[in-house]
Amino acid sequence: MDYFGKFVNKTARISGAAHGGQVLASEVTWSEIAKDHDLVATLSMNPLGSVSFKGIKEETPVIEVLEPL
Repeated sequence: MDYFGKFVNKTARISGAAHGGQVLASEVTWSEIAKDHDLVATLSMNPLGSVSFKGIKEETPVIEVLEPL
């Protein structure tokens, strides 16, 4: 199955911006993660601010997802 569209492009841009071992998510994705209270209790987040990505008109709020030490 082929996936395409603006959401797939945005996801690819966010993923491509991550460095080795880093997990990035959009603010929208983090808000969905936060609905799972068991999961969000094991994670923390670091807001990185709004980022401009090539080919996407609006800036995207990006979150770094962190595991506890």
